[in-house]
Amino acid sequence: LAASPLPWTIAVLILVGELRPIMTPGKSDQDSGLPSVTFSFAALLYWGLPVAAVLKAAATLAAGTADRKAAFRSVFNAAQDVLTLGAAWLVLGLARFHPGRMAHGHYQALAAGQLPAVALAAFAYFVVNFALVTVAVSLHERAPMLTMARRDLPYQAFVNLALLSAAPLVVLVMD
Repeated sequence: LAASPLPWTIAVLILVGELRPIMTPGKSDQDSGLPSVTFSFAALLYWGLPVAAVLKAAATLAAGTADRKAAFRSVFNAAQDVLTLGAAWLVLGLARFHPGRMAHGHYQALAAGQLPAVALAAFAYFVVNFALVTVAVSLHERAPMLTMARRDLPYQAFVNLALLSAAPLVVLVMD
């Protein structure tokens, strides 16, 4: 895997996606969408959890260091990323979706019949990620969790829908 340029390309895209969030008018840096979500979810669909988790965690830690974030925050963010990818991986496993299977000397692309499993995995990714972020932010700001969730849910659901729905397209390009 390390000899192929594809994982290195995806690693760079994940890192750039961590360093360059999508800023929308009226939203803070904290609310911004991270393009790395698309590429790490694509890595999960293409290679599976171990590769996706390593790529995303390494990029998160590197971006945290580059942005001079506190070490505990970078470690929390990396752990959060691994847990969200793990939740998506669990859903894929329950749906009998097996990323990274070799077929005829190359990885198989997504089939149309696999898209419902991918959608459920994306939903699990979003729910776990949103719950972890909501709990962390509400504890940090000493605000009620339900209030924080109601405030952030519509925007975060929209942003994550866009980012996660692009991942299958990235997988097809990777294939």
